[in-house]
This record gives sequence, C-alpha cells and structure tokens, in this order.
Amino acid sequence: MHHLRRITSAELFIQNIQVHTTGRKKRPLRALIDTGSAVDVIDEVHARKTGYTIRTYNALDSAPLQAANGTELDLVGKVHLNWGVPLKPRTYTSDFFVVRGATFDACIGAETINRYKLLRRGRGFFVSSIFRGSGR
Repeated sequence: MHHLRRITSAELFIQNIQVHTTGRKKRPLRALIDTGSAVDVIDEVHARKTGYTIRTYNALDSAPLQAANGTELDLVGKVHLNWGVPLKPRTYTSDFFVVRGATFDACIGAETINRYKLLRRGRGFFVSSIFRGSGR
C-alpha cells in the first residue's frame, strides 16, 4: 500500500537505487526521477561497473539525447539492467541509454515511472511514491 505524504523536491527528484551486477551484487547509485525525460539513462562508468554488455546503438535511429539545459549527451550504447530501491523487495527492469560524462549516476524517465507506477499524483503537492522509506 502506498501512503500519501508531503515530500520535498529533493526527495522526489533524486533517489537511491541499487543496480544489479553480473556478480549478483547490488551497486548503489543516485538516480534522478525525471518525469520530463523520455528515456532511462546511466553514466558509462556506472554501466561498465555492472559487468553487463553495453550494446552499440545507432544514434541515427533516434533524436539526439539532450539534458534539460540543452546540452547534447554523448551516447555510447544501451544496457539492459535490473534495479531496485533499497529496503524494497521488488525488482524493476529497464533498458538504459549509456552516456559518457554525465553529471548524474542514472536517470529514471517518464516511461518507466508510468509503467511501474513509481509516482502517483495526489492533491496539491502530495504524492504516493515507491521510494518512501527507501533508506534516503
């Protein structure tokens, strides 16, 4: 059951997640929870540390990836990862675009947020979130 409570913008937009590695470990990352992002993104350094293969991705197959400030992101490829939230039993699966030199560890975008119902709107600034009590 999800509970409604007032949360700060810092809690809403930056969360701890754990990315599963090939060695059956969970690697902690700080993730932007970004309803304005169309895709999930992970920095190349963190993607490589998972041990999973980064698949090449033809940038011509889609529009360039841009940060909110308009900076174009250096696309390296894609990686399929399982991830979760600390102290929560559920595992999520996402295809992350891998970018070089990101100023963040990872970004969870709108499609994943909606698919897994990670956030739900309430009245005013109240939201229901899977991140509640996740060891922030």
